[in-house]
Amino acid sequence: AMPGQAPPGAPAHARLAPRRFLVLYFDDLDMSDSDVIDARDAADHYLATNLQADERVALFTSSAMLSDFTVDLKQIHDALFRLHPHPHASSHADCPSISDYQASEISGENNPNLSDAWKTALDEAVNRCHMPKVTDVTTPPSKQASGDPPAPSGAAPETVAVVRNLARSILAQSEMQARTSLQGLEQVVNMVARAPGQRSIILVSPGFLSQSEQYHLDRIIDRALRSQVVINSLDPRGLALLMREADVTSGYMPSANSGAVGAQHTVDTNREMVAGDVLAEVAEGTGGEFFHNNNDLTAGFRALAGSQGSYILAFAPTDVKTDGKFHALKVTLAEKHKGVSVQARRGYFATKEGTVAEEPPHLETRPLTSPAI
Repeated sequence: AMPGQAPPGAPAHARLAPRRFLVLYFDDLDMSDSDVIDARDAADHYLATNLQADERVALFTSSAMLSDFTVDLKQIHDALFRLHPHPHASSHADCPSISDYQASEISGENNPNLSDAWKTALDEAVNRCHMPKVTDVTTPPSKQASGDPPAPSGAAPETVAVVRNLARSILAQSEMQARTSLQGLEQVVNMVARAPGQRSIILVSPGFLSQSEQYHLDRIIDRALRSQVVINSLDPRGLALLMREADVTSGYMPSANSGAVGAQHTVDTNREMVAGDVLAEVAEGTGGEFFHNNNDLTAGFRALAGSQGSYILAFAPTDVKTDGKFHALKVTLAEKHKGVSVQARRGYFATKEGTVAEEPPHLETRPLTSPAI
């Protein structure tokens, strides 16, 4: 059987010509164990009760194909239970615990007296990790590095240097992970673009920092637009709780008198906003939807993958120059209705004069390969 087709011996209802192709792309580089379990169980439940005979589903991670396009529920179930966090994913087990966003802020800010990211990291370094304070240092002030004045937490210059180096390492790791995640997504877009009928992708991810990969992200969105592939996003964490300041497992509490409690909350809140930008951007840019801040992940898969209540609208533009350029579109309801929204892609690319439209080749998939991280 061709990829995406049911085998000859399958029941008659499973041999229907596929009409819709759906890829679930799991960002295993950024998902925690609990993220994986929650997303896996929700996807398994949704597909087991909603997959139609003329639909085909494929499962991918940032580094591998878990399942080719299939309608076989057992194959899908078995593939989902092979899903695990990537072994090279950041564990953030260092002390102090610095997030990717915090590392980015620290790497771009040299004054530990002013930055909330610095204030939080140095307070934890001194009070949880027991790194040197100013009072612990025997080096005369005249011999200390002039560019790093003592922080409000009382961290010694060598502690400041350790935190800075750790932040740079975490930032480099974060940028590599973002690049790898987007490379995997780009390969999935290129693959599913070959399929006939309706094509969509659900990016399952808690989000990640994508500023260093903005050109790559734009290229993926443009490719999806040209191929009429919709990318939806689903945050598997549901209602994310910013509870790091009450981490009872470590026994560490930020110092109230240093202002680290408020600084930490600000840093963590900003991180959630920035990390979610990539999920919102890829969905909005391709006419998809971003499902987040909701613990009912099965409902999320239903909202993003379901086809009930959807319509395909088309129009024939006039006086369009055949220059291959992007043309923006805005779809609105003629009359406003409560509880009704429009989901549409942001535009299209005009066919360039002299080019021949590609004939879709037979559908084929290849395992994704991940660069060393």
